[in-house]
Amino acid sequence: MDAIILFEACCTGLLPRVKPRLSEEEQLSIRHGSVYVWDEQELDPETWVDGRDWKFSETQNRLKIFHEKSKTRMKDASTDDSMATQSAETEDKLINSTGKELACQYKSDRWKKRCFEATVSTGQHLHLVSYLNSSIPLSINFPTPSRDPDLQHINLRDYLYPVSIHGNEESLAGIARDSAYKAPQT
Repeated sequence: MDAIILFEACCTGLLPRVKPRLSEEEQLSIRHGSVYVWDEQELDPETWVDGRDWKFSETQNRLKIFHEKSKTRMKDASTDDSMATQSAETEDKLINSTGKELACQYKSDRWKKRCFEATVSTGQHLHLVSYLNSSIPLSINFPTPSRDPDLQHINLRDYLYPVSIHGNEESLAGIARDSAYKAPQT
């Protein structure tokens, strides 16, 4: 329900939607708990750039979860074995466009990006992205949209949102429970 409240608040103009791509300065201002909402007609999801490299991790109902990774060139086995002993971080291997093997390590201050999207009955395709840093304790609570006095008066137009969204309220509540939801003012 919290994700729907945010969509509705952004659709009615109560909260801002992201319209142009994030600038470098805005990318650097992404913090634990940052949440962004945008309409696909105003911002193509292919152009969403946050300045980080991500690896898809899992899907929980309609929520896609990504983990941040860093890319470092693999060293030849004959030169140095420090890559193997560097840390106990999870490591994936991939081949870049030049055919060289890269090591993709999850960073120790592991960031998560959680993405949710919905197409409403008017044809609008809405996206919500939230960021969490796993090095920050989960005990830090952010306000939830459903409990925010500024959003209490929002009348949800249920006919706009697919029933499948309402069926996933428990998993979507985590977006706002673990995240601040007001977009940074620019």
